[in-house]
Amino acid sequence: MLRKRRAAGVGVAAIVGVVVVAGVVLGAALTTGGNGTPHATVSAPDKRLRPVLIALRVTTDANSYAFTYTTTFQPGSEPGATFVPPPSTASGHGVVNLNPFVMVTTNSPDSSFPNVTGVFDSTRVWEFGAGDYGTGNSTDVNPGNSLSGFAQLVEGSLGQGQGALMMVSLSSPTGRLNLDPTMMSEAQQVGTGTVDGVAVTNYSVSIDLSSELDQPGLSDEQRATLTQALAILKQQGYVGTTEVVSVDALGFIRRTKTVATFADGGSVTSDNVLSEIGCAGTVTPGDPVPTPAAPGCVSPDQPGAQPATSTTTTTTMAPPTTTTVPPASTSTTSVPPTSTSTTGLTIPTTLARAAEHASPPPGPAVR
Repeated sequence: MLRKRRAAGVGVAAIVGVVVVAGVVLGAALTTGGNGTPHATVSAPDKRLRPVLIALRVTTDANSYAFTYTTTFQPGSEPGATFVPPPSTASGHGVVNLNPFVMVTTNSPDSSFPNVTGVFDSTRVWEFGAGDYGTGNSTDVNPGNSLSGFAQLVEGSLGQGQGALMMVSLSSPTGRLNLDPTMMSEAQQVGTGTVDGVAVTNYSVSIDLSSELDQPGLSDEQRATLTQALAILKQQGYVGTTEVVSVDALGFIRRTKTVATFADGGSVTSDNVLSEIGCAGTVTPGDPVPTPAAPGCVSPDQPGAQPATSTTTTTTMAPPTTTTVPPASTSTTSVPPTSTSTTGLTIPTTLARAAEHASPPPGPAVR
């Protein structure tokens, strides 16, 4: 039993995903997809949701990110019970690749499940440490074991409701973001702050977990795991999730904070900080050590990659000369270039590209 409980340690490292937002409103309804599968165009019913959709596009286009996390599981208790089970905490770091999806997480030494590393793709799990699910305590090439099979260990260890909530995150094609346009209904700006010294705008976003199955591009294993997890959440009195997302001036997600609650008083809280966006390296299925990004890769979260000072550009054109502007680079291994307009505003090319997908003024949501 103890071994079975510890086998869920990696899952703790990859807890509930979160929502993304952007600090720039371009009025765009757009197509997004971090796993390479096009998503249906979604028109935001509330204009305050548009920056969230844009930020999702910008962040997933980067194709990789690193993250640190601190997650606390507070078990619930029966009505009238005098004993409340103590919480368990996991902290650590990881890397997500989005196309194709592969994620690695490693718990810190002071976690409830210390020094456990897990690798996840869209169908399989490799655990190094604790129960060694899918690896047999070996770093040699191993086919791994099923995502849905791992769910049974996690749900049995953390409790059905909290374990199911975690498996919803592990089955997300966008990893720690755990977000798709079909899942969002509204967003509201709730202040500003800083993350790693960088100014951010904070948003509160409403999420409907029941729409997880509406995400395009789910594998059969992801769909099976989500179906089971959502059924368990319904049985276990899941109430809902509140999420606050911090976005920098370039439109990238920098931090997410979530609180998921249950009717019995149980909860799962998670604080996640993103970094090395586009330069987090490559995760290989079954390999617990990511390959570093190419030398010279500069992430947008680095000081030198902050938005340039607004400038005014004057262009003189004498007919019949035609001026051709080369297309912006779409490389995910360098800082997204900027596009300068003659009005003196400088915005990231990734945001400008998102605007090109904009639909007419928002109407009813399309799923």
